[in-house]
Amino acid sequence: NNKKSSRAMSLRPGAVSFDAKWSGLRETIRAVMQLQRVRMATWNDHYSDIYALCEAFPKAYDEQLYLETQSLLESFVAGLCKHLSPLDSHSMLSGYQRHWLSYQQGAKYLDNLFSYFNRVSLKKYQPSEAIDYILPGIYAPQLTSVAPDTPVEIRNMALRAWRQEMVDKLSEPLLRALLLEIRRDRDGQSADLSMVRDVVFSFIEVEEYNKDSSLRYYQELFEAPFLSETGEYYRQEASKIVAELSCSEYMEQVVARLQAARRRGQRFLHQTSVTKFVRECEARLVEDYKMDYLYAHTRAMVHDERVKDLSNLFFLLSGIPRALDPVIAEFENHIKSQGLSALGRLQLDKNPNASEFLTAVLGIHGRFAKMIQEVFGGHKDFCSALDRACRAFVNISENPKQHPKAPLLVARYCDHLLRRSSKGVGEQEVEDRLEAVIVVFRYIDDKDMFQRFHSKMLSRRLVQNLSISMEAEESMIQKLKHACGYEYTARLQRMLVDIKLSSDCMAEFSEHLKGRGISLPLGFTSLILQSAAWPLNRMQCSFSVPEELVPVIERFEAFYVQKHNGRKLAWLHHMSIGEMKMSYLKKPYTVCVTTYQMAVLLAFNTSDLHTYTSLQQFSQLRHAELMVTLQSLVECKLLALCAGEAVTPESVLKLNKGYSNKRTKFKVTAALQRDTQQDIEQTQYSVAEDRKLHIQAAIVRVMKARKSLKHNRLIQETISQVKSRFTPNVQMIKRCIETLMDKQYLERQEEAKDTYNYMA
Repeated sequence: NNKKSSRAMSLRPGAVSFDAKWSGLRETIRAVMQLQRVRMATWNDHYSDIYALCEAFPKAYDEQLYLETQSLLESFVAGLCKHLSPLDSHSMLSGYQRHWLSYQQGAKYLDNLFSYFNRVSLKKYQPSEAIDYILPGIYAPQLTSVAPDTPVEIRNMALRAWRQEMVDKLSEPLLRALLLEIRRDRDGQSADLSMVRDVVFSFIEVEEYNKDSSLRYYQELFEAPFLSETGEYYRQEASKIVAELSCSEYMEQVVARLQAARRRGQRFLHQTSVTKFVRECEARLVEDYKMDYLYAHTRAMVHDERVKDLSNLFFLLSGIPRALDPVIAEFENHIKSQGLSALGRLQLDKNPNASEFLTAVLGIHGRFAKMIQEVFGGHKDFCSALDRACRAFVNISENPKQHPKAPLLVARYCDHLLRRSSKGVGEQEVEDRLEAVIVVFRYIDDKDMFQRFHSKMLSRRLVQNLSISMEAEESMIQKLKHACGYEYTARLQRMLVDIKLSSDCMAEFSEHLKGRGISLPLGFTSLILQSAAWPLNRMQCSFSVPEELVPVIERFEAFYVQKHNGRKLAWLHHMSIGEMKMSYLKKPYTVCVTTYQMAVLLAFNTSDLHTYTSLQQFSQLRHAELMVTLQSLVECKLLALCAGEAVTPESVLKLNKGYSNKRTKFKVTAALQRDTQQDIEQTQYSVAEDRKLHIQAAIVRVMKARKSLKHNRLIQETISQVKSRFTPNVQMIKRCIETLMDKQYLERQEEAKDTYNYMA
């Protein structure tokens, strides 16, 4: 129950007797510091006494009150110190902990009793920015350090008294007792680390009012000697265990000791000291004399892929600056060696299987990526080592004079995956495999070479309607775009747009014919493709379009020219296909053929027998195209040679009226769809020519921005601009610089021959 004070509190300043007030207040302070019971009435009376002393008139006693309280607290702490000093180490720590926890709590209560003094009277003796007391129990950050004789809040004064009269005087025996208790815990003996923590943190709390350097006292008094003693202890431990154990056993022992040290440090050290403590342990157990010992066994650990040993090695070295570099280098060499070994079995210099190539690369990458996550915690330097190693063996070439096979093989794998012939492969599986393709694609240096092969194969799939789905094609392009940017995939994206626009155009053509009541003699579908976007070369050869197709072609050309005035259509007959019905056999067949093959077969409507010369006159094909066309028809047995096994200009061909096939609908275009070595070499040559232009454009961009640049700097900046598409040869860059000088884009400075100027 709340009771009224026996004395009425007056807020009006008046004359008071300091001795009369202090005699009672002194006893209350002693009781509070010993956590003895104080009646509420007595507490309120002394709260009023403090107010009266601070506001006394004509003379206030606040300064005298502060000094007397300080003297009382110092005397009180000195008595405790005198009691503890003769005790043994454990008893001293135990007594110190008990008295400190009691004293710490009493200081908080005392601060509440003197709250008026802290709020009002203390301002007379301190600059306003030095006061960190705002309201009872609420403290703001201190802006500057506090001098030893500067008046502070009552709680802080009590903490200062504890430091001066207790900690300073018992610092050496306290430190010895603390280190002994910690040593007992290290040696597995019974020890009270919670007691150690209370004592250690008291060194911090007695200086917490000094915000600018609150940890300095703790660091000087305890942290520095503790780290020194720790170093000596673990130096002896390392010498002992390294002589007795193997490398694997040594690492396990050290890891266990470091983990135990961290757990131990977290129990009694300030958070800023835990890292220093563990670092000191690492230095003594690993860094001193043991680095060469561990490195000597690193190659065997990596080569044998000893997961546990590598995990321990990483744990030991990861906290030491640059200590992992030899391990990373060894890891990178091992991945490279494994990758070269796996690809060597594929015989890349011959005709390797694209699927086997992707499987081998992804197997190596997945295996070591998993190891990096599980053993090295996904460390970025090990990830970089994996990338460098994969890039090294993916771009390997058996013959230095030849281009690496990776761009062609990855493009072939994509072509196989995105073709409609990929049976039993679901949409999600296709998506997953495309993601895997991008993993390998990122390691390809000649990304422009892949782009050229991929665009040719994409065009073939789209023209011949062989894509597994437009969604899958779009997904692949988006992945390439994410990896290399918009410019890299602009033409590929345009190819898909052309297919969509062609479908719309054919729908309009059908409506056009329907509106005029016109019916075509045969089914017709056309793809209108932009020549700038599609890698389809227009063959410069004469070809007599079969008369059956002429009305349809002329009708569509008239429609398109009327719709798009100014545009010109160029028919790619060598890419066109059609279906023909054969009714001269025992059962009807429908065969899918190229337009060239169609022209040859239609000639046999007038005669069952034709010479090579008559077929050439009928089709107007050049010798090379006609030879390939006739040979394909002979190989599929639709035509037969009257003599010989190979088509020659003297050959006579006839219809094979005994032809039979299990299927009533089939294709004879497969022979014309294979990439020949000549096609591959032609693609590689065209890419090399494009690279020259790309490098020249990069040089011009750099010089236009810089105006003047030294030779080596120009080489570096040019490589930086083009390396996302391919890795340029320095000699090629030099030749491009010479070409630009001949074209008067650049000139050498007269006074500095290694410097170029841009000629606007």
